[in-house]
Amino acid sequence: MAPTPAHRIALAIWEHLHRRRRVIPRTELPAAMWSKCHSLSRQLDLARSREWILAARRLESDLRSQLQTMTDQLSKLGEGLCGVRQEVASVHDIYKDIVSLESEFEEVSWSCLQGTLSVTTEEIVLEGIALGRFQVELDWRELPTTWFRVIALDPNPATSNDNVTHPHVEAESLCMGDARLPIVQALEQGRIADFFSIVNSVLLTYNSGSPYVSLADWTGVTCSDCGDTIDAEDRYTCEKCEHSLCDSCYRHCEACSSYFCGDCVVRCESCDEDVCQHCQRTCKSCRDTFCPRCVEENVCDNCQQEPPTPEEGAAAPEVVRRIDPSPAEATIHTHSVEQVAVFS
Repeated sequence: MAPTPAHRIALAIWEHLHRRRRVIPRTELPAAMWSKCHSLSRQLDLARSREWILAARRLESDLRSQLQTMTDQLSKLGEGLCGVRQEVASVHDIYKDIVSLESEFEEVSWSCLQGTLSVTTEEIVLEGIALGRFQVELDWRELPTTWFRVIALDPNPATSNDNVTHPHVEAESLCMGDARLPIVQALEQGRIADFFSIVNSVLLTYNSGSPYVSLADWTGVTCSDCGDTIDAEDRYTCEKCEHSLCDSCYRHCEACSSYFCGDCVVRCESCDEDVCQHCQRTCKSCRDTFCPRCVEENVCDNCQQEPPTPEEGAAAPEVVRRIDPSPAEATIHTHSVEQVAVFS
């Protein structure tokens, strides 16, 4: 009996995986990735010290992703040094995986010429937002690397970014997150059904901590000050309370070059500029609030120009008056010794 297309694809995948296993990998430490983690760590410490909540959250997400990727690479490198090699599924097991896909997904397709194997998911709806069906296309010629595309068949992209067709898909690339290691292991071992099942689970799940565009902002965001609806890419975000603002309502702190809402800034009493709570200074003399430029040694410009007032309870300075002689002052005439003086 002639082999079916599924048999031919299973054999091609098995041969490719074994051919790649015969290549001796280089022992290379992820030095560049460690340098990137170190840089993100310093940026995160700075954001936390200045209470830039939104920036700190994004940096935390980036650092977690980089650390996870580096951990995966170090683990894989350690396995290679210890002589631990993942067993590759047999041709028959790969064939059974391909056949089983037809019962799990709406559609399964392949191309021997292009070296691709694809499945089509059911329509995906997350928190009431219909995202449509997706085609997950695996290029087996790139195995065991994690090269695959997630293609929106009924695209309903985010208003702010047409390339984001799913909170975790941008430009047909999936943010794998915690599923990265299971996906890598499934592809290295030729567990094709497990790979597609894991990817499908990621697409059916929404992680609010690390989306390209959050579902709350999928169709636009609301300005917290005026209530207008704006595109997510045109909004400003308050660094303190994380409220979204339009370009007419945001406030800018010149001292730290950050954006805030009206509730998280005050006006400098001297120059009338906005200043955030972290940058504002209080004059120790008049107790008013100022920006850093209008205060020197905790005293505002106005108080530095005014003469000092006497402290309460201090004695008033003694006033010494000088009496100048007057031309009209009386002249004393004496006629003889021991006579009475006569004033004229």
